[in-house]
Amino acid sequence: MKKVLVFILAVTLILSMAACTQTESPAQPAPDAAPNGDSSNQTNATATPEPTGGVVKIGIIGARTGTSVLYGDMTIHAAEAAADAINAAGGILGNTIEFVIEDEGSDLQSSVNATQKLIDENKDLLAILGSQYSTRILSTIDVINEGAVPLFTFGSNATLLEQNCEWLWMMRVADSYTGVGIHQVASDYLKCSNPAFIYSTNAFGQGLYDVVSKQFTDAGVTLNPRLAFGVGETEVNFTNQLTQIANSDADCLIALGTDIAPYVVKQAYAAGITIPRIGSMSFANQTTFTQCTEEETNGWYSVCEWSTDVKHAESQAYMDYVMNTYGSLDTTGQPGAYDAMWVLKAACEAAGTVTDHAAINKAIGETNGIVGASGTLAAYGTQCLCTELVITQNEGSAAKVQSRISVRTAG
Repeated sequence: MKKVLVFILAVTLILSMAACTQTESPAQPAPDAAPNGDSSNQTNATATPEPTGGVVKIGIIGARTGTSVLYGDMTIHAAEAAADAINAAGGILGNTIEFVIEDEGSDLQSSVNATQKLIDENKDLLAILGSQYSTRILSTIDVINEGAVPLFTFGSNATLLEQNCEWLWMMRVADSYTGVGIHQVASDYLKCSNPAFIYSTNAFGQGLYDVVSKQFTDAGVTLNPRLAFGVGETEVNFTNQLTQIANSDADCLIALGTDIAPYVVKQAYAAGITIPRIGSMSFANQTTFTQCTEEETNGWYSVCEWSTDVKHAESQAYMDYVMNTYGSLDTTGQPGAYDAMWVLKAACEAAGTVTDHAAINKAIGETNGIVGASGTLAAYGTQCLCTELVITQNEGSAAKVQSRISVRTAG
């Protein structure tokens, strides 16, 4: 009996010594930040990564019914392109991405309701890919703040930057920056000093016009008010305005809007306008190329975040996936949704978590140097992550890239 007791005491002593001398395993380093990004400037994880092998849910607000289905499709397809690549490489901190999709329909209130429902019914959401309609996002600010979940939007109205919403991240260049880019192209690239304008009076068109016209004025150019035509976003007949421009001494036409684009292009051609023409991104997308002839679209310049003619690896990977999976790719696409997924992955890995929204959100704000489909992504102390625009010119029913310009830099 005494020998047994001695043996037990000896074993106990050995086990106690082993426990005292065991060291803590070091935290594992985070994987690479993005498709082609530098993660060294992201927040470093200070805690042991969370358990892996599970599922992370990402919400998508996209139209599945009504007149905006095309835009909903683009967001979903782009997000799927990134998710498939991320999942194939091990997911986000070892967790597989799954999407929860809510239909925002075709109106503002439906979009607000969809966002509220998504947050209320899915308490474990990692993040949300929101609407690309700025007015819908602006009406959802309170919902976003209360939900306290990072939300990426694909709207571009500069007012979004004025909301002081720490959870809201813009994946397109704000119109205030785009307007600067359009002026830069018109003034420096096309040598325009007496522009004529036709623009939608909705938030997008009016916002761009205000910025572009101010840039000209600040540069000492006196604008002719009789060559500035604001039009309703549902108008389709601009023959009168374009005829006046054709008969004027304007040395370029600047067109700003979304739905008006194919009608302005077609009717400008019919009016015989041959001066340099530059438009916002819708003047270089598939809708315009489909509704207009090659002769009508040829020569138009555009300033936009992205084009199918952008040639770099991340953009090509996005295009290849969508083309191979769905058989078509609108030329405006939705690279913002694709890029948002990679930004989110990098932020989670930098923060070392898929559950701490505050830490993830902080890491998103430290994004700097990730190269996505739409170019270099960086926050630079703002809620806007896109930093570059491309200048395109339409040729053969396609937008050909002429140059890339940086419109946001550090400081």
